[in-house]
Formats: sequence, C-alpha cells, structure tokens
Amino acid sequence: MGVTIRELAEASGVAPSTVSYVINNGPRRISARTRARVEEAMRRLNYTPNALARGLVQKRIHTIGVVFTHYDHLVPNLYFMTVLQGILGATMERNQNVLLFTDNLECDVTKNLIRWCDGRCDGLVIVALPHNPTVIDELLAREVPFVLVNYMTDRKDVTCIDVDNVSAARRAVNYLIEMGHKKIAIFCGHDSTDSTHERLTGYCQALMEAGLPICEKWIFPGKYFEEFGYHQAERLLALPQAERPTAVFCSNDELAIGALKAFAEHGVKVPEEISLIGFDDIITASTIQPPLTTMRQPLVEIGARATELLLEQIEHKRAPGIKELMPTELVIRGTVAEPPCR
Repeated sequence: MGVTIRELAEASGVAPSTVSYVINNGPRRISARTRARVEEAMRRLNYTPNALARGLVQKRIHTIGVVFTHYDHLVPNLYFMTVLQGILGATMERNQNVLLFTDNLECDVTKNLIRWCDGRCDGLVIVALPHNPTVIDELLAREVPFVLVNYMTDRKDVTCIDVDNVSAARRAVNYLIEMGHKKIAIFCGHDSTDSTHERLTGYCQALMEAGLPICEKWIFPGKYFEEFGYHQAERLLALPQAERPTAVFCSNDELAIGALKAFAEHGVKVPEEISLIGFDDIITASTIQPPLTTMRQPLVEIGARATELLLEQIEHKRAPGIKELMPTELVIRGTVAEPPCR
C-alpha cells in the first residue's frame, strides 16, 4: 500500500491539509520553508501523487487529448507531426500532459467519442476532422472543451483554427498562371475533408478569373497520402500527349512528393516538362530533389495556438466560439518553371 497524506504529514511535522495544499499547489499559499519540508518527506518516503485522485479533487487532470483521424497508414503523417510539435511545445510550457488518440478516417468517428470523452483529459484538440456536424453536436452535448484544427465552421459555440484554404489555393494556381501555364491540373485529397473542397474551389476560382478552362479530366480525386499522388501522376501520364496539363497544383505536399516519384520513374523531368506546386511545406518539401515549391501553412504555430485556445476554455478565461485564420506564404523553390513549348 502506498504512503498516505497523513503519514507524510507526520513525517514533515505539518497538518494533512498543508500536505494537500503542497501536492495540489493550493488553494492556500504555503511558505517556501514548509513546502521544502513536505517535499523532502515526499522524497524520503518515495511518495508519488496519484494523478487520477488529484483530478477528482481539482476537476482537472492537466492533460489534453489530441485527436487525429488520418492514421490508416503506418507511415507518420508529416502534416500532423508538425502540428503536434506545436501542441507539445505549448503543453510543456504550461505543464500539461498530452494523450494521443489515433483513429481511422474511414471509420465512424462518432463511435470514438466515448474514448475521447471518458475523463482522461480536460479537453480536446481535434486535427483534420472529417466534415461531420453530428460529431460536433455530440461533443457540445457532452460539454467537453475542444478546438478544431483544419476545420472551420460558422457555429458560434465552436472554436476553430485554420488557414484560408480558398485564397491560398488561388494564390498557388495564380503563381502557375503567372509563370505562363494555361493547362493546369489538380491532385485532390480526401473527399470527406473541408480542406479538399476549399482548395478545389480556390483552384477553380483562379482558372475562371484568368479565363482558363476547368477540365474535368484534369481534376484527379484521391487522398492526402503519397501513394495517391503517385497514382494520380500515372493517370495524368496516361492522357494523350496533346491533352496533358503542363502544371499540377497538389492539395498537399505528400501528393506532390508521390507525383515527383512517378514522374521520375517515367522519365518526365520536373520542372522542365511539367511543373508542380504543393501545399503545407512539410519538412521534406525542402529536402527532396528538386525542392518543392509550395504554399506554407504555419503548422507549428497552428498547433501551439490551438493549445492556447483550448486551455483558455478549460480555465474559463475565454468562451468557445473563436475563429482564427493563420497566414499562408508562397515558398518558391525548384519545381515550377515556364511551360515547355509543345
């Protein structure tokens, strides 16, 4: 049986309530000298506070849950890992723990709500949730604080953080147009995520504003994984030479990296024969050859800010309903050039 608070009190010569105040950091202020005596007794008796018991008393366990629903692949998702880096940095600064939930995007995420909301964490940062208003309704009904990343809703009781996917995609395609491209394809991500549709909207807007055609055969559906970019590129190369686009806007960098591999295997040079632009600026975007031109999301900052917004909700400093759009930036590297003469 473990050491009790009463035994700690006897060992340090203070009242049990004083020991409790030291362990829980309040609510009553304890002098540095008394705190040192209690902490010395804790070390001497090898006492470890029970986090669950403290949580029952404080109604806080100082742990946030992080939900990511794209784990149907064993390869780490570099978009999420970069967002997670920002979350972990912010939680370490605030002495919070992190509990990671990983779920398959294709499953019914409503079934996982029981695990997300079972009391093991004070609130949730949910990254790239598939469009599912039912999940939001159930989270609100359970009164669990949460923040959505890469999901924007106009609901007044939900806090969201994202980038303006439409304008960022439009800027990426406009850059291709400025470089002289008139035949531009798009490699799309998961159909169930809002970002896919928003980036497709931005792509279409840029083409329409430039008076360029929107060709259905140049819109390639897929998912936000590298192998889909590879297969999308193979399907593009299956088009007759005269019908092939000269540039591709990839809805994320992993699609672009997969496309680069396919083009290299088929002897198609990037950017001399076809140009590519991605979205996200994951860590490998600058290290592959050629280095990827892309639209940068401030992924670390997004993760950190989402954590701050969640902790403000948990600590009742700010009501839910905040909407924040982070800035994007065009990063020009080596995968875009003027179109070849055909």
